[in-house]
Amino acid sequence: MSECELKPCPFCGSTSLKIESKHNGQWSDTGTHSATVRCNKCHARGGTASSKADKNVYTASEEAKNKAIELWNGRA
Repeated sequence: MSECELKPCPFCGSTSLKIESKHNGQWSDTGTHSATVRCNKCHARGGTASSKADKNVYTASEEAKNKAIELWNGRA
């Protein structure tokens, strides 16, 4: 899992957050991985980030999660 720290929800202040991710493709080494951060209290969502799966599925998944965290933490 990513080592980036998530900021609290900008709407309700909750720190009960979840990184949701999924693979979009027929095989594990093709398609893309996408991820987004969601607040478990008010259900606010951050932007969706994606990364091509190419050959290393784990790297693509982690890259998408890290981008989603950056989007969540970088909000105005």
